[in-house]
Formats: sequence, C-alpha cells, structure tokens
Amino acid sequence: MASYAYGLEKMLYSTNLINYNDSERNTILDYSVEIVSLDPEDTLFEWLDVANYSVTGFQINLHRNTLKYLVNYYLPSGLFVIVSWVSFISEDN
Repeated sequence: MASYAYGLEKMLYSTNLINYNDSERNTILDYSVEIVSLDPEDTLFEWLDVANYSVTGFQINLHRNTLKYLVNYYLPSGLFVIVSWVSFISEDN
C-alpha cells in the first residue's frame, strides 16, 4: 500500500500487526504459507528526483509441499511400471 499523491514528508505508512495462524488454514492446500514484513529498504519508493513516497505491506511466501505429489502421483505410476515389467519377464519364462 502506498500513496503517490503525498510525499514522505506528509504521509508515512507503517505496518503495526501481521498475524497469521497456520493451524487455521485449509488442510487441502498444496503449499505452506509464510507471511513476512517488508524489508526496510522496500518501505521507501524513490521516484526520480521528484519525491520519496512511503510504502507498507507484507510478503506472502508459498512453499510447495512436494511429498504429497510424490506419494499421490509418482509412486503409484512407478509401481504400475514395475508391475508391467514383471509381467513381461514372467511371460518369457
């Protein structure tokens, strides 16, 4: 969030509270959520030599849970391939 109508001297934004409870999230999500405050260098927007503007906000980092894909998709597919190989070997004997 930022205001480009008023410079840093007239309007200063700040983030007071960032609250996220991971235990209340939907369990079907394929990723874990992490919410982080902006770095101090990201809270200032310098537009050419005209003015400096205040910026506030947060960053949402999503980390994909890869174990779910391995167990649900790749493992069964791999087992089908192995079973088909075994069936070809057993037909030759």
